[in-house]
Amino acid sequence: MIVHQLLSGAGPVDAVTGQARAYRRLFGEWGWGGEDRAAYLAPGLDGGIRALRGFRAAPGDVLLFHYSAYAPKLRALLDAPNRKLLVSHNVTPARYLWDYEAAVAIHCAVGRARCRSSPAASTSPPASRSTTPPSCATPGPAARP
Repeated sequence: MIVHQLLSGAGPVDAVTGQARAYRRLFGEWGWGGEDRAAYLAPGLDGGIRALRGFRAAPGDVLLFHYSAYAPKLRALLDAPNRKLLVSHNVTPARYLWDYEAAVAIHCAVGRARCRSSPAASTSPPASRSTTPPSCATPGPAARP
């Protein structure tokens, strides 16, 4: 099986990148291939995850999206005919970021709005499964730095 992980952004110390790396280690143990790509790469990232530029998935490949903020560069891949999985990382409410990272706050605000309007956010799982559908719009507790 080929599973490509696609991230909004990747950095040297963030939890989303850490989770993608942990998934890739497991995928390797299971004999699964694939690439890890991100729309934005933060300075200091030490390999393993490459820029999204030039990425192409084969028709049978699975696309696993780590959704943590709006990333317009991922739009075409969201529209691709491949099977897709969404890992929602509960996009941070913009109000926690305005004073520190206004550009990131904008991406979070748009990301939360897009996630709420996405068909994936409102689709229930098949009746035979006992999982809960993903919710991108439910904020968790957050402390202001």
